[in-house]
Amino acid sequence: MRERVMLSIFVLTYNHEKYIRKALDSVINQITDYSYEIIIGDDASTDSTPEILKEHKNLYPDRIKLFQRKKNLGGKGALNLLDLVKKCQGKYVIALEGDDYWISEYKIDSQIKYLESNPEYIGVAHNCVVVDENSVPNGEKYPECKDNIYSFKHLGSNILPGQFTTLMYKNIYMDKKYDFSILEEGLLPADRLIYFILLSYGSIFCIQEILSAYRHITVGGTSFSANISWNYGEAKKWNEALVRYSRRIDNKNAIKYADLMLMKTIIGSRKRCNNKWNDIFKDLYKSKFAIYRYPQYLHQLVNRVFLKKEIWA
Repeated sequence: MRERVMLSIFVLTYNHEKYIRKALDSVINQITDYSYEIIIGDDASTDSTPEILKEHKNLYPDRIKLFQRKKNLGGKGALNLLDLVKKCQGKYVIALEGDDYWISEYKIDSQIKYLESNPEYIGVAHNCVVVDENSVPNGEKYPECKDNIYSFKHLGSNILPGQFTTLMYKNIYMDKKYDFSILEEGLLPADRLIYFILLSYGSIFCIQEILSAYRHITVGGTSFSANISWNYGEAKKWNEALVRYSRRIDNKNAIKYADLMLMKTIIGSRKRCNNKWNDIFKDLYKSKFAIYRYPQYLHQLVNRVFLKKEIWA
């Protein structure tokens, strides 16, 4: 019987001809005794990305599984992600987007060792450096968690465990005890949906070391941040999906923060897109399931505005 692979690395790529070699080389150069597979999903790139991927597939046929879409799956990468994670056979999984790369050669080894030694955690993340199109640090600070343990309080405050490709977690896609059905809805950002799912089933540990680079290109790139702007309707739809999901899995903590995040989105539309108060109150009224959270939200508002506290209670 073939031994199960320890880690599945799923690589999401679309028109990354300038960066994909660096991304894949940062994986191939990893030093570890653990077994891993590389699952690449090219979402019908129109540049030379497919040819570069074929080259790497030919060089490492035993490590790389390549899926080149004849037609873009749509959903701005969300459907590509969903298809890839379902193909992951590893005990643990981790993403790498085609324009990002890993810095430390011991990145996956250290993360696997941590999860193996601390099975009470569902995932482990780390810090990253933000770089420009030339791989030069641009001075940006990623909104990553600076505490050891990442929780719903951080997510509710728009603090992330780390950039998406820093997070290694248990393979929730092969275990029926985990409900990841919310990913089927094709909502964006998908990484935050995954954080919400993981927090619904466990805690995430944050290593305070920089082990990877996040390429942030806001104009002319193919990353999510380069091609999407905040839309109230989509943001409300995203948060409403979290509310339904949290009730479906019947997790009290998840329900609390799904409610608060939806309320925050609705009220925040006043500042972000100049929504009128009567429209805001109408949306709040429609979200009757969240009414009993109003006092909690007002408490958070006072903390953030007057006491300058960033973390929700």
